[in-house]
Amino acid sequence: MSKQERAARTRYALIRSAAELFEQRGYAQARLAEISAGAGVSSGALHFHFENKAAVAQAVENEASRSLRRAARAAQERNAAALQT
Repeated sequence: MSKQERAARTRYALIRSAAELFEQRGYAQARLAEISAGAGVSSGALHFHFENKAAVAQAVENEASRSLRRAARAAQERNAAALQT
């Protein structure tokens, strides 16, 4: 696995971990150390990818937005009735 692939996987793991923690405990209660631990990486890895918790939250929002757009596009491509979809 290349460094770029590993970095992308680490970033995604951090985003997933943060999303889960934000859902479970709320943004204010989630700690960066918990986010990195949930992703199975060091705090240094988290800070390599994100400047602060607000940047992590923005990445979570961006990823959620991309996922929703992909799901909507896939539903639209099926040409099924909207109610069925």
